[in-house]
Amino acid sequence: MEELRARAAGDGWRKLVVDGVAATPVTLKRGAAVKLVDGPSTETIDRAEWPSRLDRLLDDARNVHLLSTDGDVHARRTKKGKWLVSRGRPSSTDVATEAHDRSPNHPLPAPNICDELSFLLSADTLAHFQPYAEQLKQSLPDGAVFGYMPAVFNPSWEPYARAYYTAESLGVVDQTHQALFDALHRDHLPMRTIEDLSEFYAQHGVDKAKFLTASGSFEVESKLTRAQQIVKADGVDGTPSIVIDGKYRATGQSAGGYPQLIELVDWLVKKELDAKSKPAKKKK
Repeated sequence: MEELRARAAGDGWRKLVVDGVAATPVTLKRGAAVKLVDGPSTETIDRAEWPSRLDRLLDDARNVHLLSTDGDVHARRTKKGKWLVSRGRPSSTDVATEAHDRSPNHPLPAPNICDELSFLLSADTLAHFQPYAEQLKQSLPDGAVFGYMPAVFNPSWEPYARAYYTAESLGVVDQTHQALFDALHRDHLPMRTIEDLSEFYAQHGVDKAKFLTASGSFEVESKLTRAQQIVKADGVDGTPSIVIDGKYRATGQSAGGYPQLIELVDWLVKKELDAKSKPAKKKK
């Protein structure tokens, strides 16, 4: 862990993720700094002050991931307080860029993204909403993309979100998503840890060791962090919630029911696509 801290306090690293906080080295007009992103909040810290801030971040950390050109480092603190550290090949060998502090942190996809921020709900809620989710996917016009984004509102939900992103990284979501849904909410199989879930995926043709390795990868950790940031930024406080192009958030309750929710989402998606297809007005 001391090695990870020393590398993160120095130069050459590309990104550091400490639980839900992402740090990136940047260059400001006043000099080198580190940009911290915690949900909707962004802060820049002078490099001279970064080591002490880094120590405070690591004091209470549970999961830490360092992306560096000379090799990635992943660390997880156990319940007993011991750090488990693993090292891997660099996710990228490109030289770290000196991004300006005004560079967009998460550019919006084009032309439209429709994210359903739901995955682990009560069985009754899922059973009622899933048919409408399928209806929505079939009815979206060209140019609109439907995607699941698991929301983690308490620690017990985290293994399910991690499993989903792991399956996504391995390209097996389509063949396993409905089966996992049925296993959890219809058959009530006892799967509460990532190890339990790895057994399920193994039964559906996924190599267990490969699944467990991928579940702790930087890609999966980054997606979990990004999901937490979006949940905070968009004010999501329950599921299922649907976010359209990062502008609108709708729920069954706010729309007056699931049928009305689908109609509302269809209308908002078409509205956004129409707006994007029109040429921008020239400023006078």
